[in-house]
Amino acid sequence: MLALRQKAARVALRPTQFSRATRRYASGGHHHEHASADEPLGTGLIITVAALPAGCLLYFAARRGENGEEPALTRWLRKYQSLNEVWLERNTLHSQAVQQAAADKLLFLTAPRSTNYELRFPEIIQSHSPRNVVAGSLINIDAVTERYRKQHYEEEERKAKKLAAKQQAEAAEKA
Repeated sequence: MLALRQKAARVALRPTQFSRATRRYASGGHHHEHASADEPLGTGLIITVAALPAGCLLYFAARRGENGEEPALTRWLRKYQSLNEVWLERNTLHSQAVQQAAADKLLFLTAPRSTNYELRFPEIIQSHSPRNVVAGSLINIDAVTERYRKQHYEEEERKAKKLAAKQQAEAAEKA
């Protein structure tokens, strides 16, 4: 019986045609491509490598010449020193313009003002929506209306007198 068990164990362990199917957890068989593992050197390394030649260039530009002349860097900076004077002149003009504007503003703010405002029509004082008006918020403007009506009549009367005088002058010339 021992031999029979050994034979059964060997058959069970041996791969057969009908081996179990492996279980798959992926539903659609999607294959994801991974990004490449290449890593760039980075800007830090590039800046470090570029700093060496730049430092050498700056060192040689800042050295004095053989016969005691000024360094090339100093000569180059002196070319642009005249721009300092231009900017100084611009800043002076700008400061003067700002001071003048401040003086003008102060003049306009302190000038005496008229408290009488001529209106095109007196109804402009109460031109608003008739809805949601709080009781007592409207004022009586009959006096204002009467003032402007009187002013209008005086103006029309003055125009009529001027026109009548003009017509009399024309009639006197014709005669």
